Amino acid sequence: MAAPSCGHVFLLTEVAALKSMHKTTNDFVNSYNANRFAFTREQIQSKITEITDLTRDYLNASGVRYEEKGTMYGSYPYSAFYLHGEVGGSRISRFLKGVEAKPSYKAETIKVMLDPVYKLRQSAAAHYQPETKTVHVGPETFTYMKLGVSTALRHELKHAFESAKISRGEMTLARFTFRGSAKSDDAYAAFMRLDELDTYIRDLRQLTNPGKIKQINQDLKDSGYSSADMEYFATFRKGTIENSKSILNNIILKSHEALTLAKQQMQAKLPTVIDGKSRPTFVSDGRDNSKYSSVEINLDNLVSGSDQVKIQTENIKAIDWALLKIAEVQKELESLQR
Repeated sequence: MAAPSCGHVFLLTEVAALKSMHKTTNDFVNSYNANRFAFTREQIQSKITEITDLTRDYLNASGVRYEEKGTMYGSYPYSAFYLHGEVGGSRISRFLKGVEAKPSYKAETIKVMLDPVYKLRQSAAAHYQPETKTVHVGPETFTYMKLGVSTALRHELKHAFESAKISRGEMTLARFTFRGSAKSDDAYAAFMRLDELDTYIRDLRQLTNPGKIKQINQDLKDSGYSSADMEYFATFRKGTIENSKSILNNIILKSHEALTLAKQQMQAKLPTVIDGKSRPTFVSDGRDNSKYSSVEINLDNLVSGSDQVKIQTENIKAIDWALLKIAEVQKELESLQR
């Protein structure tokens, strides 16, 4: 029998490390969140240390370079990892290398941090922190990325790139912030930045691209996953796609209505300007959970000074631009739903 190629051995090693990291992390996080008082301090520290070690093993197996940073979960010390890609590494490592090559990534010094106990802090799969220009992710992000069922890292990196446009004085949907009722269970009901349109439609392009899916499936096959596994992953991916479509449809509907109302108000009267910034425009009384109650437009590095007429003009121009972008995303989403 012919010896397996180095690349195939590499993939199998990566998968073994990934599975171990994922299972141990999930088992502990689920048990801890269900009843944290069932654990002694020594047991908690031991598990956090074990998960950190397994995360390091996975990064070494996948060819991802990293820098360790000592941090704390409450009073428990452990290490988080700043990540860097390698051309000769795994698919995920090569993806990180490609991201790092982007001019905006270098210019804005955007960072990706893998936190082994991320799910003890956050319910989301990942998030972007504008203040530190850091995308924070947990171990499961890499599991789902490997399986091709979620694009959380890509999603948050897109937020980072869109945020960077504000400091460069460029137009972006990240300039628009919507607020609504915290009582609604809908995703993004209480707070939404409009670049979610960009991130979700980009997610859908990745998750529905036949060429990408074929490449992922081949990678999974080479990694030793069974036909039953592949079928399960396909079902999982389909669920992610349908959920993303639903979220996008909701954002399109609510943001279009709110921006249309905001434009009408802005055309009717000059904005209230404080320290060179116009106050949020309230478009409903907040009692209707299906609507956004306010719209805020960030004109930083587009307009200077407190000239109300100039700010009014720029706000209306920005809304017109955003409405066109919403229409473009809606058209693309409709084509994906056929």
